Amino acid sequence: MYLLKDLWYGNVNPSERYGRRGSEYRRLTEEANGCMDRLVAKLTPKGTEILEEFLDKHMILNSICEEDTFIRGVRIGAQFILDVVSDYRSQLPRNC
Repeated sequence: MYLLKDLWYGNVNPSERYGRRGSEYRRLTEEANGCMDRLVAKLTPKGTEILEEFLDKHMILNSICEEDTFIRGVRIGAQFILDVVSDYRSQLPRNC
């Protein structure tokens, strides 16, 4: 039960993952950052402020979605475990 110990000490945080070097995720992250830099260079200070506000709100929305997806995934996993260990009454004989 080392996972429970890691959870207790705050060492379990699936949202803190980074893309591996050479992965599509890393490449897309770098491209998105480049697009952001080019966009900010073209904006007025007010436009940059609006963009930052939008990105802050978008990050909160993503966080809510990730949290919900994580909770649903854990619940589905727990349901699988319960199905595996619970009593199952097959309609077929055991030797089928």
